[in-house]
Amino acid sequence: MMSTAMSPSRPSGFVSLVVLFLSGAMFLLYGCSGQTNLVKGSNVIETATFPVNPTSLATKEYNTPLVTTTSTFTNRPQISKADLAIEFTPILDAASSEKNIYALTIHNQAQSLAADILITHVFPFGTNADQIHLLEPICQLQENDVVCDVGDAQVDSRMTITLDFPSGSDQPVLPEIRRSSFSPNIVLPVCSFEQITDQPLRLICRLESLKPGMQAQIQMELNPDIEPGIHRFSVAAAQIDPDLSNNTGSARIVPTPVKPATLPDLTVHATGPAEVIAGQPFTYTYLVINEGTGQATEVTLEDPIPPGLVLNSYAPALPLCDQKGDTFTCSLVDPDSGEKVAFTLDINGNENQLLRMDVDSLMPGWPVCYVLKEPDHLLLHCDLGTLQPGQSTHVRMEMLAIGVQERITMNTVVIQSSESDLAPTDNTNSTNILIQARADLQIHAAPPTWSAAEKTLTYMIEVKNLGPSAADDSLLTGALPSGAQLVSADLEPGRECQVQADNTLTCNLVYTESGETAPLTLVLSVEDGFAPESQAEAFLRSLQAASKALDPNPDNNVIVGPITISTGEAQ
Repeated sequence: MMSTAMSPSRPSGFVSLVVLFLSGAMFLLYGCSGQTNLVKGSNVIETATFPVNPTSLATKEYNTPLVTTTSTFTNRPQISKADLAIEFTPILDAASSEKNIYALTIHNQAQSLAADILITHVFPFGTNADQIHLLEPICQLQENDVVCDVGDAQVDSRMTITLDFPSGSDQPVLPEIRRSSFSPNIVLPVCSFEQITDQPLRLICRLESLKPGMQAQIQMELNPDIEPGIHRFSVAAAQIDPDLSNNTGSARIVPTPVKPATLPDLTVHATGPAEVIAGQPFTYTYLVINEGTGQATEVTLEDPIPPGLVLNSYAPALPLCDQKGDTFTCSLVDPDSGEKVAFTLDINGNENQLLRMDVDSLMPGWPVCYVLKEPDHLLLHCDLGTLQPGQSTHVRMEMLAIGVQERITMNTVVIQSSESDLAPTDNTNSTNILIQARADLQIHAAPPTWSAAEKTLTYMIEVKNLGPSAADDSLLTGALPSGAQLVSADLEPGRECQVQADNTLTCNLVYTESGETAPLTLVLSVEDGFAPESQAEAFLRSLQAASKALDPNPDNNVIVGPITISTGEAQ
């Protein structure tokens, strides 16, 4: 059974051909519409031609019918002589300089065709099959499947694969592959590994034929940890070989340790407070270092600002530009010193052409940050340019926590570059920040006014939040003295005062922002027989401000100092 399939470990465009043999019979199944004809008891050549389209290969959909032709013959021409030679050599080129790639090359040095060719490669004792990777184009026998890796398929290229099913044979032969990007006639071997207990690993490959003057090659990549030792190899065909001296060979191979890739290793370190107070600005500095052996290009840093944090400022920022008349001045802020750095712009144009200046390419490698508005958060994005090995740069952010709830928030920054990173786990830095609420409430009262006619005392009181945090559930409480009753309370909308059963006055100021002042006017009546001075002082001394937030200065939550009474009218 044959179908084209995409290898899961190959990039898009890589083609694998699979041939499946069941119960001694040979069947050919295509991944598109079409049929094949097999003639039992004779040699049948099946030639399949189809256009290669990477998209259809990736989705395993084929819309072009497969055209098949069938030729039948019973006797293969007998070639009397074939001079084959084999060698095992390393492949040294720019693409494989960092790898242990070797090639088994078979030459037909005769003037006639060589057929039924058998190649054997015996590896050093202790070698395992998973330490050798056969490179395309190659076919491998895997139990009942023949899997053919034929390389990358280009769009609109055409491929012809010839399948030979010898009658009465358990071993299929796939002799040739033709494609526009290959040579006109490339022989495709079928290989399988043979691992027998207490014997060295062997690679067995078969070729249907090899034309005069041509060669076939089997490339393999050896793992650096493969056992060093002697590799033995041989080739034979059905024909008489006049020179057997070049049919076998051996080579001692000591794999070269693969050098580590020259890659960057970006790390990001955070410096800043672990505990902050809501409403009080704080600064975090992120140091980005290239600790690898290769340069990192197009380095970026991104920080999604968490809910409850406000980004006040950042550096390096976009340039600041100002135009006065015909003078256009721009400056950048040095992220290290904070000083402005001037630079020159070369502007060309004329009075009939609008001037347009882009942010890109401000200065070669100069870092720049800007804020992007995402659907549910703000994103600080920084282009940091190129970092050579050992080079570093940093991003500074000033943030402000808002809200009244004490909590822990996590701020995460991610860095990356165009290159693969040696240790990508340290490309992310997540910092837990404890946010605390601190609200300094202060009471201030003007001298109360006494009305002898109405026998009332009027108090004008202010509760101010000195911050730095907002104060939730702000309250003003006081004890009404004996002989006094609340006549009225004038507060801002949403705030109110009530007298409790124990004669305690409670004014709910609800919520006060940092820097906000909550004014209120209270009118108390005084019964006969009670001195207004003592009543006024007793009430003012009992007033106290509080909130859910911890108050860093509780001394100003009450009224201190002398208390006087303002007489609004004659007693």
